[in-house]
Amino acid sequence: MPFEQPPVVRFLDTDILPLSAPADHPKVIKSGVTSRSSQHPKSPEVDGPDGVVSLLRALGQPELLERLLDTEGTLRFSFRIKPSGSKMNNEPEQDFYIVREGVEVEIGFVAGDSTDEKNPKLGVKYIIDDRPSSSPYKTGPWLPQTSIYDKRGMWGGSAEDARAQASTLARDIWQNFRPVQPEVRTDDDSEDLTFARAVIHVDWPGIDRARYDLWMKAFAERVQKEKESRLEYERLKAKIGIDAILASGFEDYRKTFYRCRAQCGVKTAELQCGKCHFARRWFVSSSGKNELTRIIGYCSSACQLQDWKYHKPYCGKEDPLILTEKFEDLLK
Repeated sequence: MPFEQPPVVRFLDTDILPLSAPADHPKVIKSGVTSRSSQHPKSPEVDGPDGVVSLLRALGQPELLERLLDTEGTLRFSFRIKPSGSKMNNEPEQDFYIVREGVEVEIGFVAGDSTDEKNPKLGVKYIIDDRPSSSPYKTGPWLPQTSIYDKRGMWGGSAEDARAQASTLARDIWQNFRPVQPEVRTDDDSEDLTFARAVIHVDWPGIDRARYDLWMKAFAERVQKEKESRLEYERLKAKIGIDAILASGFEDYRKTFYRCRAQCGVKTAELQCGKCHFARRWFVSSSGKNELTRIIGYCSSACQLQDWKYHKPYCGKEDPLILTEKFEDLLK
């Protein structure tokens, strides 16, 4: 395997949850979340609330996030979502839930056949601290209180234990639901925002029940269409073969290498690092023709400067990717 710079967690700067918010304020995840062991050593850490707000925001209903954060006007908020058709580590599917009572918040994963959230498999409890009236932010800091003991299945432990488990929880949210934000999606992304998600419960005092029942019904219909698409894929695979299907999507896969290394969303980045010039690799197109392809570049000097603290330890050390085989041979 070529040696490459590990992924860096990046956050979006949004009106309701800006990057300028201090520690323990949730932020919207943009990209870069992976397992802790394969994360860039200088990457920002992710916390449970980061995963929560990223998921709610990606669902396309702004009121969900607003109600969760509104501890003064919305006394109670509850939400539950099922990772339809998705499994984590070959384990049984687990629903993700959020329950907020005043400033007390509980988030976690619970068995899909459970009718309540009393025995989560993974969970963290928070207190949302006071927000000064002069604060420009929509929420106060989320302070971890306690978490689920893995072995005992009971609530307990220190705030430090809860914080560590919250990081795992945020990564599990990302792995199960892929809450990619609308403004950072590209035309090449085929995944619908509702992919692998089935909202099965949402509630707060005064909710427009008819509206959200229709919304959840639409989710269920999309899940059914996804199941039908999978069946069609299996039929197509049996008819024309898996190699043909993969080859047809190879050019779309190549396009991902043109994107700005700073993950700003620009699809074509041609500015190389002036030190290692690691933006040119030999690549093989689906036709088998060798092409010199610009990848791992930047769209601007500003993005390059912003990314330097992450790229610096790996500058000149990453291995070039030289493929001499035809794409069809790589499938064997």
